Amino acid sequence: MQKHASIYPNEQELQAVQNIVSSCEKALKLVSDFVADSDAPKPMDTEVKKEEKKKVEVVKKEKEKEVKKEPKKEGEEEKEEEEE
Repeated sequence: MQKHASIYPNEQELQAVQNIVSSCEKALKLVSDFVADSDAPKPMDTEVKKEEKKKVEVVKKEKEKEVKKEPKKEGEEEKEEEEE
């Protein structure tokens, strides 16, 4: 027990160590929150990207409709049959 008493910190030293640990934990938490916020996509960015995707899909659908509506010329039909 004497060995324990000789190496165990007194109350003041123990409190100082606990304060240091607490301060370090708080600082690390702030850094972690900052990194997480900077890595996360911003809501505006995701909304803009969703709108852009919708626009691209609409344009693709319109192009598909145009292709279906266009009548094929006689020469084009023959070329497609030869390719197959």
